Amino acid sequence: MKRSILFFIVMASLLFGQWSEVDIYPLSGQITKFYLSDSLNITAVYHGDSSAVIKSSDGGRNWSVVAKTPVVYAGDVSFINKDTFFIGASYPVAVYITINGGLTWTEVPFPPGYGNIYHMQFWDTKFGYALLRARVGTYTALVKTTDGGLNWSVLDSTWIQSTSFKFVSRNEGWLLGVKLRHTTDGGNSFTDIALPAGFQGCSSIDKLSDSIIVLGSKKVIQIPPYFTENAPQVAFSTNGGNTWNYQDFSSSYLRGIPTDFKLLDENTAISFLAGGNGVFFTTDRGQNWSGGQIPQRSYQFLDMHVLDNRVFIAGSGSVFLASGQNIVDPWDLRLECILLEHRGFDANNTGSIVVGTYNPGSYKSKVYISTDRGKKWRTEYFPDEVGMNVEIASDSLVFISSQYQIYKSDISCKVFQPVGPVFSHFIEEIKVAPNGNILVGTFRNLQLSTDGGQTWSIKHSNTTTPYTSINMFADGTGFVVSDGLYKTMDHGVSWTAVSISGFTPKHAGFYDNKNGFIVGKDAKLYRTRNSGGTFEVVNFPGLTSASYIFCFDSLNYFLSGNKPYSTYDGGYSWKENESIIPGAASFHKVHMFDHFDGIAANLGGVPGIWITSNRGNTPVELSAFTAFQFGDKVMLNWTTETETNNMGFEIERRYRHGDWKTIAFSKGSGTSTKRIYYGYDDHEPKAPAILYYRLKQIDYDGRFSYSDEVEVILGEVPENYSINQNYPNPFNPSTKVSFSLPEENEVVIRVFNTM
Repeated sequence: MKRSILFFIVMASLLFGQWSEVDIYPLSGQITKFYLSDSLNITAVYHGDSSAVIKSSDGGRNWSVVAKTPVVYAGDVSFINKDTFFIGASYPVAVYITINGGLTWTEVPFPPGYGNIYHMQFWDTKFGYALLRARVGTYTALVKTTDGGLNWSVLDSTWIQSTSFKFVSRNEGWLLGVKLRHTTDGGNSFTDIALPAGFQGCSSIDKLSDSIIVLGSKKVIQIPPYFTENAPQVAFSTNGGNTWNYQDFSSSYLRGIPTDFKLLDENTAISFLAGGNGVFFTTDRGQNWSGGQIPQRSYQFLDMHVLDNRVFIAGSGSVFLASGQNIVDPWDLRLECILLEHRGFDANNTGSIVVGTYNPGSYKSKVYISTDRGKKWRTEYFPDEVGMNVEIASDSLVFISSQYQIYKSDISCKVFQPVGPVFSHFIEEIKVAPNGNILVGTFRNLQLSTDGGQTWSIKHSNTTTPYTSINMFADGTGFVVSDGLYKTMDHGVSWTAVSISGFTPKHAGFYDNKNGFIVGKDAKLYRTRNSGGTFEVVNFPGLTSASYIFCFDSLNYFLSGNKPYSTYDGGYSWKENESIIPGAASFHKVHMFDHFDGIAANLGGVPGIWITSNRGNTPVELSAFTAFQFGDKVMLNWTTETETNNMGFEIERRYRHGDWKTIAFSKGSGTSTKRIYYGYDDHEPKAPAILYYRLKQIDYDGRFSYSDEVEVILGEVPENYSINQNYPNPFNPSTKVSFSLPEENEVVIRVFNTM
């Protein structure tokens, strides 16, 4: 017979992710195409992690997501109006139409045998053109439908390789590519148009009348030994193409293919440079051409429209710009969501965070700022291509360095002022000591300023190793890592070497003037409790290599290594955090605002910022859950080691072949770092029975997770199936039949008369 058994389960983790990634730019991606209802109301198709319809009601400054599209990536979009438009995808070819602004979609039949949509242009829900590339071979075909895609006819039957097309009416248009081909009968016939001398094909065309025509093309430039670039070529005619003002820009800084030319008037034409950056325009009938100024020359554009003689343009990085009434006037950058590589990072306990970035080749980069622990972000510009190091001295004083210059601002980061001289060596770290002294570690020396950064003096030097991991404390004690570990007792004025044998320091984190950790170049973790007088190796299960150590206080440390680890009991026990960086194991920087809320950053490589509200560990750590029979009841007991935002536990029970049923609720302890014991007695079940119990832990925000199950056997449960002799026998008119089952099940008993 089976009898009652005690089950004990140790839970390693519960609930949801310990870290969640910060989305600085919700629209980080690209605006593929857009439609202007007027200068304020705009509908666009956006592509980021997915494809979606977005709308703006303030001229492109702020956007909201309306609905996702049915394609992973929108290769092309053709707008009829703000509510009705077609969206196309390739591999395989699929086209959909919406008539309610993207809320619902209907698939449009498309001709088989094609693997890529180069371009679509619909005039209404029935009539449209598309340029397709064949799945086999390199030829393209212009096709046309007049019944919403039910039937398609191939118009360009010569299979000359084309890259795009443009129709100015239902009947008149051009095929663009190796040749320029013109139709005036809806594609039933084409005429080859002679290109200006020097043109290598045609990428764009527009005409204002029969006389004013502008053409764009590219010239391929060889860059030995293996590379090529595209330089713009343009031609402007004022006599219907009889003569051309041709210009080649292969010797200029301009790169890209003139795309989507638009004539604003008889003197002014503009295009954007596909495959390159910026716009390309003339205001004097092609005599002179310009790429404009910043910002319109800074971005990769994908779509452009003209309304009331103003140019609106959008593209990669979800940028959206508008020109003035004259395109030579300053342009208005209304949206930019280009996420740059993170380089510098700092945070303070008031909830302020500043992140410096890297924008190679630019005269400026960005600074990302949050003042609410990473929930909301804004962007300002930093006057250098890289914000390499960040130090938040207070909300009224923030230092950010480039490679060789230090700048200061307040937490708004709206205005930066250079501080002191340009350094001779690469700046590795900035640290403001509690007494106001500023220390800078460079690639060759450690420098100190006592006057807010105006003048500097070298306090230590070496020729081989940068100065990093500067730790400073109120009593004047401090530590820095270079070719060894160095210590100061006078706020950084003088430094002495700490005697270390057996390893070379790589990174250090101290939480007071005596206690701290050192990560060695041997990837081991060492601890000192006497300012570096002695060191002990720190080992715990799972740790194979260490990289960085961050100390919040005497109890809470974070270790970046082969995996991210944290401890909140002074290092007696370490817990593995979930891997917060896709494709990487750990992080470069961590700051805790309190014992639970914190932020982590990865710098360079795979950039990212993550926040936690449970110190990177499991929000509710269930260390034990038991259930056993005691008399006529089942006793349940469970223990939590820590709790964060814990509303309580629903207690659920089921029989072996039954469904789960909630039988009780036990109130949680909210947020706690102490071990807490819980219990519940279940009097309802009757022996014999096999029962299962589980806990549903619920947070105050509604999120929940289940524990593992525990099994309890009530009473004596038979090990085998058996049936006993009936009694009385023989019988008239009734008898009793007893039987035993090792588990709950439906039973059928049949009685046979042997006579």
